[in-house]
Amino acid sequence: MIIRRGVLAGGLALVWIAVAATPSVAEDLADYLGEADQAVYSGQRIIRTMWDGYEKIAIVDVEHAGGLTMLGRGDDRAIVGDGKMHPMASGEGAVAFLRKSVRSGDDRYTVVEGGSTYRQGRDARVLDVMEGDLLRMRLVLDRDTAAPLATQVFDDMGRPFREMSMVGFVPRITAMPSPGRDGAAYDVMMPATGARLPAAAGGYDLVDVYLGPGGARHGFYTDGLFSFSLFASDGSHDVHRIASAGTEYRVDGYEYTRDVTAADVRVLWTGRNRTLVLVGDLPPDHLEAALADLPRPARRSWFKTIWRKLFG
Repeated sequence: MIIRRGVLAGGLALVWIAVAATPSVAEDLADYLGEADQAVYSGQRIIRTMWDGYEKIAIVDVEHAGGLTMLGRGDDRAIVGDGKMHPMASGEGAVAFLRKSVRSGDDRYTVVEGGSTYRQGRDARVLDVMEGDLLRMRLVLDRDTAAPLATQVFDDMGRPFREMSMVGFVPRITAMPSPGRDGAAYDVMMPATGARLPAAAGGYDLVDVYLGPGGARHGFYTDGLFSFSLFASDGSHDVHRIASAGTEYRVDGYEYTRDVTAADVRVLWTGRNRTLVLVGDLPPDHLEAALADLPRPARRSWFKTIWRKLFG
């Protein structure tokens, strides 16, 4: 359940957490998101992604209050919220997005009350988010704070794709600095027009576009529940060098480079005179549908394909 995400170069991981309330696909879910954005809690979040034999797990320290979230530990911490990201100890520059648009929900999802449960020693309620007849997400919400105690996302075969669970949950935090009031200098990302990015992909709408260094474009897509960022830069770049941990990923006969982490999936490819990177939390079947509507990778000539198979 990602509403807004940001990417910083270097060691800081991309954040997988709701950091801003967004109008969503049903009134009760929208109400929850608004309450969760103002919840006060801390603890650790265990994140696990399972896909195509990959299993990645991460543990992230979390403090959340007043629409702001501090994640990570030691030299890999960041505060996210209010359209800003600020690494606390990494030395990387803070970023502020001048505009933060959202997409209003449609009838893609419906929400069903799933009853009561008990989690982390606390009373909780269950919400099932349905995509037609498919259970797409199950949320376990603390009744007192509306904080997400557990989240499961399912693929189109009904198999768990990503799971998040809070451990050591407490309804309070330690003192947390606030972006914009901590003296940090922010690089402002300016909204752009005419960025040559598709207006929609796989049921996801392009709601914001920003310009980055060297004319790179950053598009933010959402379907009201999941989201992804698309980064496009002119020219061909070595995507295998960019994603050193990536592996080959084939969709509809096209070859991509895919890097699965606990918090997200990253797909890289080179098209005609452009290099593209997709970073998102969307389920595998949604990802393939989105890729089908985005510029495809350039096909290798038969000679280059044979040469690579023979000599690497």
